[in-house]
Amino acid sequence: MIRRLQCARVAAVLLATWTAALPSPAAARKARPTPCTGSFVVSGEPLAGGPASPDILVIGSTISTTSGCPPVPVKLKATKKGTIVKAARWSSCAGITGKAKLSGKIALGCTSFSGVFKAKKSKIKRAVSAGRSSCGDGALDVAVEVCDGATGCTKGTTCRTDCTCSGADCTAGPPQAQFTHGGTLQAGQAVTFDGSASTDPAGDGLTSSWDFGDERRGGGAQIAHVYAAAGQRTVRLTVKDGCGNVASSEQVLDVAAGPQPTATTTATGKIRDVSGALLAGAQVTAVPGGSATSDASGDVTVSVGQGVPVRITVGKSGYAEQVILTEIPDLPDPDAYFEATLIPREAAQQLDDAAAGGTITGKHGARVEFPAGALVDGAGAAVSGPVDVSLTPIDVVTSIGAFPGRAVGLA
Repeated sequence: MIRRLQCARVAAVLLATWTAALPSPAAARKARPTPCTGSFVVSGEPLAGGPASPDILVIGSTISTTSGCPPVPVKLKATKKGTIVKAARWSSCAGITGKAKLSGKIALGCTSFSGVFKAKKSKIKRAVSAGRSSCGDGALDVAVEVCDGATGCTKGTTCRTDCTCSGADCTAGPPQAQFTHGGTLQAGQAVTFDGSASTDPAGDGLTSSWDFGDERRGGGAQIAHVYAAAGQRTVRLTVKDGCGNVASSEQVLDVAAGPQPTATTTATGKIRDVSGALLAGAQVTAVPGGSATSDASGDVTVSVGQGVPVRITVGKSGYAEQVILTEIPDLPDPDAYFEATLIPREAAQQLDDAAAGGTITGKHGARVEFPAGALVDGAGAAVSGPVDVSLTPIDVVTSIGAFPGRAVGLA
């Protein structure tokens, strides 16, 4: 199952423009293929007599094996069918009498190596097959990996999905979640939550996620939240350590009703997209107040409370949500008017594995980096597998009206 994650609230400021010259057709025809390099896991027995198992064949400006053939110069020739590895010669390899040599080819796409390893005095002549080393294949490639699977980390630590050690003592015990809250427990007012007192015996740092009990969530050890309506809310803090251990803590909050409007009036609005086109079918909700839908002219009329802070939310399928915070004075027949600009969401991109993390890049140089194991579901459990991410950058120089909210820092 592919989960969907939408990241719309990203602003990008364009400070410069640039141009790039494209190569001419003639130059493109003259371009030569680039030789493949990398690390390859040897199938079967190690090539030399060293302790390495499995044996890693490292090919670049030099060639070596982790089983005991030290780095020596090697010549690589890129062709349309792959990279030719010309005979590499060793004066000695661990456990082998006399000289040894290896020649072969790296397949097109750099996925595998095949060749022949010879050592005349040791009467060795064997075919060599090796697949490209990758994180998670169980083979510790010391050239590019700190660990792989259960290999490479010191006792008490674990190997992350990016082949780095957690640095945590996973034998020290699970974390303990605890939090406090402050502020006014009243609808429309900011409530602060602080989970920094949670403990982490493993010592690798905690990832914190919040469920505020009103279908809203957030992340971080410290966060603030505004409840739109009164009622009883169960707040849950979930923490996860570097070893994958999870702990939760809950508190039940009684959120009081906020200040009541002294009167009710109507506000008219105009809804457009970033190109200036009028938008029909946008859903507009005012709290306190009512709801309405924009017509073909982008016009909408919605009831709003007077004399209290009002939150107006404007949304339409396929567009980033817009939030307007305002207050209508308690005056007879106030001239209440608002405008909203909606920006279309960019097409979703796929983060291949949420557990491994990765980077999603959007327009205007916008980028979101997801650390390994950073994504959790509503219950605080780690999310794995493919995730769809919609990243919609906003150029705040040319499209400031489309920025979704007032950057008040509240979840």
